[in-house]
Amino acid sequence: MRRIREESRRYRPRSLTVPQMRALGYIRRNTGTSLAPLAEHLGVTPPTASALVERLVRLDLVRREPDPKERRRAVLTISPEGKALFAWTTARIRETLRNDLRSLPPGDLAEIRRSLSALSGALGVDRKRNR
Repeated sequence: MRRIREESRRYRPRSLTVPQMRALGYIRRNTGTSLAPLAEHLGVTPPTASALVERLVRLDLVRREPDPKERRRAVLTISPEGKALFAWTTARIRETLRNDLRSLPPGDLAEIRRSLSALSGALGVDRKRNR
């Protein structure tokens, strides 16, 4: 996990924080979400999430629009620019981690795969959902 955080910091755009990148990823996976679920996901208060989203809106990475069904709620979607930035950043991180893993002996890699698969199953992780 530490290596992933290090690579996230290394490849994220200098203008974005790690929490902003996490928010971008959450909004990408949960299009049409609102501030409350985002705040819960990030482990911050709704006002903190609102300020974070406002910065992403100003950078044209996220769109915040009124919910037509509930006036007090805002609907969040990722913009094309946000999608491209997120895809580029995650591709760089995955490439670095892939290269790190290639240095391991094949037997170790097979054991890691088995262990991660068992852990994912035990935790009920949906691999497709978390991409």
